[in-house]
Amino acid sequence: MAPVKEEKSPIKPRKFPTQARARATYDAILKATAQVLAREGIDSLNTNRVAEVAGVSIGSLYQYFPNKDSMMQALIDSYADNFVQHLQGYLGQLSEAPASGAVRSYVKAMLGLPRENPDLHRAFVLVVFKLGHASIRALEEQLMFVVRAYLETQRHRIIPKDLDLATFILVTTVESVTNIALLKHPEYIFSEAFEIELSNIITRYLLGEESSS
Repeated sequence: MAPVKEEKSPIKPRKFPTQARARATYDAILKATAQVLAREGIDSLNTNRVAEVAGVSIGSLYQYFPNKDSMMQALIDSYADNFVQHLQGYLGQLSEAPASGAVRSYVKAMLGLPRENPDLHRAFVLVVFKLGHASIRALEEQLMFVVRAYLETQRHRIIPKDLDLATFILVTTVESVTNIALLKHPEYIFSEAFEIELSNIITRYLLGEESSS
C-alpha cells in the first residue's frame, strides 16, 4: 500500500478521544511522535512513520491528526500540561523560601522532567524550535506569572528593580540553557554541577551572591 500524502492544515487535532480505547490509540500516536522525533530527527517525522511506530493504521491516525504539525502541537500541549503539574509542587513553596534557595528549587524543578524522560523533552524542544515559541505561550505565561509573583515578595532583597524584565531574564535563561544543554550536552542535565552553576547564574543576577546548596 502506497504511503498516504499528508494534508498541510490545520495544526490542531481533528478530535479528542473520550473512550478508553480511543484514548489509548491517541496516546500511542503521541508517544510514537516523540520517539520518532527524539531518535530519528524532525526530518523523519511524518504521519506514515508515526503510524508504523505506533502500531496503528494510517486511517486510525487520521481520525485524530490531519498532518505532522497537528501531532507536534498535540505533543507540546500534552507535555506542557504534565510540565505544569510537575512544577506546581515546587513553585507552590517559593513564596516562603529565601531567594537563593528558591532559585535552586526552581532550577531543580525545571530539570526534573528532562531528567526523568530526556527523549521526550528533547522531542518537545525540537517541536518548539520547529513551530515557534507561540506554541508554548500558555506554559511560558504560567511560569512568568509564578516567578513574577515570587519576585514581588522579594523586591526589597533583590538587585533588579524592573521585575517584569527580571522575570523574563530568569525564566528564559533557565529554559534556554537547559534546552540547549539537552540538545548538545545531554549528560549535563544529570549533573549536580550543572544544576548548581545554573542556579548561581540566576542568584548572582538577583542577589549578587551564589545560591544555597
